[in-house]
Amino acid sequence: MLGGWKAVKVSPGTSRISDLPLSVKKVYKFSYLDDIVAVQMKGYTKIAALMGKYPNVGMVSQFSSLNIQNLLYMQAELAELQQQLHELEVYNDRSENPNKARFSRSWVLMSSAEADEESDEQWKLVLLIREKLKQYSE
Repeated sequence: MLGGWKAVKVSPGTSRISDLPLSVKKVYKFSYLDDIVAVQMKGYTKIAALMGKYPNVGMVSQFSSLNIQNLLYMQAELAELQQQLHELEVYNDRSENPNKARFSRSWVLMSSAEADEESDEQWKLVLLIREKLKQYSE
């Protein structure tokens, strides 16, 4: 018996309490709705219900190494985007377009740059970086 549950051989297709052997009905007494529902569930739903009712038997993977690998990929991606932003800032600082040349000192000019003049490339990159940082920080 594990956490109040006992292994009982139940024939395939048993889905109602009335279909269960009398010995099972006596062992469980079905005094809780959870017990009734758990007998009727299958697969992941049944496992989740049992783990929820008996937390000491629940075990799930944290995928630690996979999470760390994902963070490393995100760091590499952010480092590349940071380099692209730096190069674009240097390029725009030297621009003959007076507004573009002031992007590094004026957020208002940069964020309101016109797409049709392709002046908004730096702002688009900033927005992309912002979204990636948000994902990285979650």
